[in-house]
Amino acid sequence: IHWFSGTCLHSPTRSVRVVSPRAQTKGWSSKKDRGEMDISRKTDYALRMLAMLAEDRESLLSVRTAAEKVDVPYSFARSIQHGLVLAGIVESLRGVHGGMRLKVDPAQITIRQVVEAIQGPLVMNECTAPTADCARMGGCCYHPLWVGTQALVHDYLDSVTLDDVVNRR
Repeated sequence: IHWFSGTCLHSPTRSVRVVSPRAQTKGWSSKKDRGEMDISRKTDYALRMLAMLAEDRESLLSVRTAAEKVDVPYSFARSIQHGLVLAGIVESLRGVHGGMRLKVDPAQITIRQVVEAIQGPLVMNECTAPTADCARMGGCCYHPLWVGTQALVHDYLDSVTLDDVVNRR
């Protein structure tokens, strides 16, 4: 199954989740209980906006137009644009004929870069976060498993570019 063929770029109302089979059968309610690693809706919308920019690299895209096409409030689209500008992925031009455009070639923008630009570090478990401080990490038999799983996810998302997704490679 290709990660991008699911709800990530096509459903306006769902986020992509990695959920343990046990969590699915237990009906747990909180994210912590369910053991999820979420790709947020905000990130999903950012990817949609970037896809529009990648498909038409010559034109400027107004944030208002992007908001309408992605079906999000203008202020939400502006906050997404701001995160992408801060990450150096998008540049913003002001004025009547202003808008935004990609600052980097879509073949050089990895999906992980986008995810982390919008929602911060992508971590598998609290103990794998950059600022992890768990007293059990040194002797925990599961810590290497979570570190390895996180490395696989990072490697995969680093191997897929915006260009790959937009051109369905």
